[in-house]
Amino acid sequence: MILHRSCILTTALAFSLAASAMAGDKSTPSPEPPPVQNSWFADNVLRPKAPFEEVPGKDPNGWSFRLEPYLWSPGVYGTVGIGDLPQMGVNSSPIDVLKQLDWGVFMQAEIRKGRWGIAADGFFAQFSADLTPSGPIYKSASAQLQQSMDSFILAYRAIDARNFFVDAYAGARVYYMGLDITAEVKDTRATRLARAIGERVAPEKAFPTSADADRWWADPILGLRFRVNVTRVLFLTGQADVGGFGAGSDIAFFTQGSAGVNITRNISLEAGYRYMYVDYNKDNFLFRMNMPGVYAGMGFRF
Repeated sequence: MILHRSCILTTALAFSLAASAMAGDKSTPSPEPPPVQNSWFADNVLRPKAPFEEVPGKDPNGWSFRLEPYLWSPGVYGTVGIGDLPQMGVNSSPIDVLKQLDWGVFMQAEIRKGRWGIAADGFFAQFSADLTPSGPIYKSASAQLQQSMDSFILAYRAIDARNFFVDAYAGARVYYMGLDITAEVKDTRATRLARAIGERVAPEKAFPTSADADRWWADPILGLRFRVNVTRVLFLTGQADVGGFGAGSDIAFFTQGSAGVNITRNISLEAGYRYMYVDYNKDNFLFRMNMPGVYAGMGFRF
């Protein structure tokens, strides 16, 4: 009888302890993770409240504005000639141009409404370059170049598909070239030549050693450009045009291709390769140049 009562008391005590433990678990809430701080980075990059539109690069409201500062590092290969100096060869790599670049400004801008857009793309830079004179008279030369190329186009969206578009465009590219050339005469050959033609003058007077000139001109241009949205984040672009046709330059070409990423709905990064060719030869001013090089930019879209 005593043993039976002990068993009943033991069982009751065990149930009481278990009930107390369960009540204690319910009364102690489990810790919750701290709330994520509201910030521009979290709202727009980590977990954007308003995700990108299905096809980045298009504006469902019809209007859009894009601004893109960029850097372009071209090589400069070709021929220049001004005044009474002979034609001079230019052979400066992109690294050479960067080393001798005094300053430069590069910018693109575009405003669109529906299928139509107006865009501008230009740069203005100053740099120095070593030249290779033609002929036997001069042994070396150098030049300071000021260069501006500014394109103004009207674009029409000829193909407007879900994940890509193609624009046809026409417009003008305005050039400014300023050249200041200094050359050094080969004294022995210059003196012999001067004597051979009966001119008893100093070589530096018989043969000019410096010249400077500048020119403005404009080329009509026709071209195409496209963009392919590979994913919501990754995109590819391309562009090409031809111009001049004797109105300004005899002929001029421009082409570029790039790959880019959308950082947010309004910000993108882009890098690629750009090539320009210009052949201008009028009024004793020659500028025949190939300019290939890489470029990179950051775009802002509103």
